[in-house]
Amino acid sequence: MFETPKRVFVVMEKLAGDMLEMILAAPNGRLPERVAKYLITQVLIALRYLHLRSIVHCDLKPENVLLSIPPHYAIPDRGLPEVTPSVAQQFPQIKLCDFGFARIISEKSFRRSLVGTPAYLGTFRTM
Repeated sequence: MFETPKRVFVVMEKLAGDMLEMILAAPNGRLPERVAKYLITQVLIALRYLHLRSIVHCDLKPENVLLSIPPHYAIPDRGLPEVTPSVAQQFPQIKLCDFGFARIISEKSFRRSLVGTPAYLGTFRTM
């Protein structure tokens, strides 16, 4: 992000992919078990990265998980082995988005706060 006296500019990465929500809402809306395990692992790695920095996302749901086909799959001339698009689609990279509710928070204050999308809150958080 940068700004001039009259404008604010937000620069974002262009992703070749989709939201997890769009894939799950498709008519066949299923992922092979292998791909689902891979994506869950990627989400957990991303959450661990945030939590080690005391950042809590607070609104994790399928529409906030973006699936990105890594750039090296599309450009075989980078000295990397050529990978077909079908392999890239099997194992997309995830990007978490929408940090609107995210907080840098301590354990004590986190227990007293309730934020996020109600339909995706854990039952232990709503009781």
